[in-house]
Amino acid sequence: MSAASVVHNGESRLYASCRVALAGLLHDLGKLAERAGLAVESATLEKNVHQYSPYHQTHAKDRGWFSHKHAAYTALAFDQIEAWLPKVRGDAETAPFGGVVDDSLINAAARHHRPETCLQWIIATADLKTK
Repeated sequence: MSAASVVHNGESRLYASCRVALAGLLHDLGKLAERAGLAVESATLEKNVHQYSPYHQTHAKDRGWFSHKHAAYTALAFDQIEAWLPKVRGDAETAPFGGVVDDSLINAAARHHRPETCLQWIIATADLKTK
């Protein structure tokens, strides 16, 4: 292995780590967006709540409710700033985090209360450990 490839591998892993760290740092961006009154159509908000917020139901006849709505706002806030964020999806250089990442930075951050992928679980686990 040449010195150049070692440096490239080191830089690639550093970039991958930085993207994961960014998702972790911004995973609660929705708390700020929600409190600031981010302007969003109710249908769009409802769609995001269904996708990103956990659903709870006490009894079979209970209508249930969604908690952690800030996770939906996290996705909406990311939509606003996405053009300035690094890409994660399909980046083979994120191998230390489970191979080719099957996630966008938005989903990695916003699904921290309903994780499904490796990257989402990393953020969710870090969120739980900081409480």
